[in-house]
Amino acid sequence: MATITAENPVPVENGHANGHAANADELDKKVALQSTVLIDGKHQSAWEEFRREAYATIGTGTGAGAGEERKEDKRWFDDVTLARFFRARSYNVARALDQLRATDAWRRKINLDHLYETFDVSQFETSRTYYTRWTGRRDLDGRPLYVFRIASLDKKRQKAIFAEPEEERYNRIVVLTEFLSRFLTRFVSDVKHASPESKPSDAPAPPITSITTIVDLASVSLMSLLALRSHLQQSITLGSAHYPETLDTIAVVNAPSFFPTVWSWVRLCFDEGTRRKIHILGPAESEAAKKELRTLVAPADLPRVYGGEMEWVFDDAPNLDDEIKAKLGAQELPTGPLDWNREKQEAVLLGTGRET
Repeated sequence: MATITAENPVPVENGHANGHAANADELDKKVALQSTVLIDGKHQSAWEEFRREAYATIGTGTGAGAGEERKEDKRWFDDVTLARFFRARSYNVARALDQLRATDAWRRKINLDHLYETFDVSQFETSRTYYTRWTGRRDLDGRPLYVFRIASLDKKRQKAIFAEPEEERYNRIVVLTEFLSRFLTRFVSDVKHASPESKPSDAPAPPITSITTIVDLASVSLMSLLALRSHLQQSITLGSAHYPETLDTIAVVNAPSFFPTVWSWVRLCFDEGTRRKIHILGPAESEAAKKELRTLVAPADLPRVYGGEMEWVFDDAPNLDDEIKAKLGAQELPTGPLDWNREKQEAVLLGTGRET
């Protein structure tokens, strides 16, 4: 068994970061219980129809982009993913199938699995500083807590972003969003959530499918936001089209006086359901904003700059909570693209250019 040291913080064997092996019976029981809470009872009949049609007609694997045959054991979606599409289209079977098929075709066109699994690790880590990034903590319901401090995209970073060919910029946001869907939400669904503020329940815990986000507009100028308009729109559009229902509450803090002007075009990028999840809280140091944020996140998991107790700022690596460290068997999140093997309960290291 590999040893965790300062030089080797993540125990790696055969491309895996080892966590704790799960009892197969316990895992099967957990999956079965979670499946019962994906869709509420009144939509069960439509859900079963949508689910049958999706598994029967939507292809598997990535296939066409790599000139490979599509493999039956390489399906990109599962019941949890299907439930996101179903909810996003208001439980309408035909509309949900249309979006699912469009996403399946898009994934094959760009050969997404290959892109994600071979993406350069150093580029992946640089990309994290260009978009929302995970703090390493979770909200009161167990969702990953993300922060986007837009002022951190200073002139130097903006120059680096827009100096890249458009395709490379697009690939960056695709890979980061795939990380959220393919690894992070699946991983935290299997991690015990011991927040002192969370409410215990005998009901099965629903799988985690979305994130909570703090958008920090401190020190942002109107010119800077306008310069980043296409950069921000690209991310929002991608999420709405191909990663529906991955955004939960979005708390906007430190909004400048000109924010209403910006909001007039930003709001058009979101669907109505997502717009209802956006809350403008005012200055982060205000007692009102702190109070609201603490209804979402326990103080121990909330960055100090937003009224919490955790030492973390935007350019920091994820500051993992103890339960996450225990599940990973590591003190730090491995760099680069990751996958989560639920059967073996271990993180799979992907990407190219890793130091050996």
